[in-house]
Amino acid sequence: MAPVFPRCFIEHPTEVRDLYLGPASYFWAALTGPLYVLRVAGLRGALKAAGPTLLSLIILMVAIAATMYLPKPIQAISLVGIPVFLFAYQARKIVQLVRVIYAARGWTVHQI
Repeated sequence: MAPVFPRCFIEHPTEVRDLYLGPASYFWAALTGPLYVLRVAGLRGALKAAGPTLLSLIILMVAIAATMYLPKPIQAISLVGIPVFLFAYQARKIVQLVRVIYAARGWTVHQI
């Protein structure tokens, strides 16, 4: 079974440059989304990262609005669980996007 948050090591094909995507990468990708991609992979990647981030925000707004129609105990669980799930979704999508961007540039991606 594959890990939910796989770590990877990305190497430049000719120069001695590399990038490690581990737990800290997922944390910052979840919190900052496109800003993380802008810092790591550039402007074009940041624009591509806006899609998953906007999707997460829309789902979060709709879910929070929908919780007002749920019973009180389920509201509390939903208001904690939904953001955690969406942060995990965004972190995975953003780091996956960084991996794809570097692979398209010709870098070698190793999953650890």
